[in-house]
Amino acid sequence: MKFEDIKVDPRLVAQPSDDLRHVLRPHPAARESMPYMLVLPEERITAFVYTWVGPDSKGGAACCVYGPGVGPEPIFEKMDGLDIPEGADFTDWKVGDIHLRQTSPLSTAEVIYTGKRISFEMHFEAYHPAYSYDGHPEGCPPAFADNRFEQSGLVKGVLTIDGRRIPYNTTGHRDHSWGAREWKAIQHWKWFQGQSGADLSAHFLEILV
Repeated sequence: MKFEDIKVDPRLVAQPSDDLRHVLRPHPAARESMPYMLVLPEERITAFVYTWVGPDSKGGAACCVYGPGVGPEPIFEKMDGLDIPEGADFTDWKVGDIHLRQTSPLSTAEVIYTGKRISFEMHFEAYHPAYSYDGHPEGCPPAFADNRFEQSGLVKGVLTIDGRRIPYNTTGHRDHSWGAREWKAIQHWKWFQGQSGADLSAHFLEILV
């Protein structure tokens, strides 16, 4: 099924402006963040890149690869507390070792991460409308974020680990959240996301506060 042929209740769908940078309310736990996730079962590797920014316009970037295909220990690279221009937006976002370009909000993005041991290149093309938590009858859980969305897509690129290049062409996932993240208020939570080809994407969240 083509993206444009998918019919969804408009209340459940994120708006293009949701894919841009938000003005965060002052709060010690406030942040805006976006991870891009990749699972390569045939390589026995999972990887993600992650970028974030707080209301003080300081943020960072991280990349992690783990699984039997990597070795007994995950490789995790992180930079935090970096100054980010107030006017910087996710249409062309550079912080630390990551360069993210939202070439078409809620549709396509380009991600490049170049670290010490890991390099990550991804072209992301969404294959379903972004699900907005705010569209749930109970809204987005206030301890989890002011709002967030989830979206799966077709991903293509190259993952490099210690010089080993792994081209891929598969499915992946991203989310985008903004607002206070009060993790200590959440007593229990389960988060699951998975894809099966370009025809099925499933997302479940259960939290107790």
